[in-house]
Amino acid sequence: MKPDIEPYRNWDGWTVGDAELEASLARLQPLTSDQGNGLFGPQSMMWHVGRESVAFIAAGRAALMQNAHPWVATAIDQHSATKQDPVGRFRRTFTTVFAMIYGNFDQAMGCARTLHRIHKSINGVLNSTCGPFEKGSPYCANHLDALMWIHATLWDSAIVAYEAVLGPLSPAQKEEYYNDTRLFAALFGLPEEILPENWSAFTKYVDDMAHSEILSVGDEALDIGHFVLNARIELLPGIRLPIPGWYRATTAGLLPKPICEKYRLTFGPRDKKIAEKVFARTKRLYPYLPASVRFIPPYLEACAYIDGKKAPNLAVRRLSKVWLGQS
Repeated sequence: MKPDIEPYRNWDGWTVGDAELEASLARLQPLTSDQGNGLFGPQSMMWHVGRESVAFIAAGRAALMQNAHPWVATAIDQHSATKQDPVGRFRRTFTTVFAMIYGNFDQAMGCARTLHRIHKSINGVLNSTCGPFEKGSPYCANHLDALMWIHATLWDSAIVAYEAVLGPLSPAQKEEYYNDTRLFAALFGLPEEILPENWSAFTKYVDDMAHSEILSVGDEALDIGHFVLNARIELLPGIRLPIPGWYRATTAGLLPKPICEKYRLTFGPRDKKIAEKVFARTKRLYPYLPASVRFIPPYLEACAYIDGKKAPNLAVRRLSKVWLGQS
């Protein structure tokens, strides 16, 4: 089944249960040549793209795209501490994601099972009618459609950020990267038959979704979107920093136009000029950053262990404390 919009509608009721997850994880073991390097390893495009800290310039984009799905926005509103503890939520989420990418095989499997158990408890009903979804209709975090959309926004946004700063990847590189994301999809329990066949089909899925009525920004999503672009973030105890003003312009510029409009974000000449200036400066300076700043700590930590070191250096440990709240 190809994940065009019409088949997507027919996924309602399909959920990933314990048996489905275990079957999905079981097919990964024969595909992993060196379990110490995990699912991907240092030569993979997943590591090559994912190591770049600049990917988080599109974090707001990914969050707004995810929450444009009423099921996701309602689940965040009813079950998440995002607005009370945004940094904690970020750290918990990406500690799990990074372990799946940079951890060894057993760590990736363990995190997949933990995430699945958490998702099992996330269910409820919609507070109000939003797009094609009626008030009182049920949602569940382990529904295939919700999982598929979360999965897609992560990798689509990572490539958007990478290319905005570091230039275009080749078609072959994108295909290799997409094949890596298909392995990651198995950690969510997503069956191969519902995944787009290649990078081109994947980008069509994302574009079809962006232009569909399925993504209908309701009150919960608007509230979350406003918070994402205006919050004050406490990265270190007692130090709260506001989201910089330019981040709203870059986020609006990176979003697909239909989703940007649904969030009622403007991207006029002034916003465009701000975004262009930010990206021009980042393109000029970013490639010259030292590795300890340019690359995310989990990637550097994984490289240290692969090189036979007992622990990453002090700079990496301190940056990890900022990123993930632990050294």
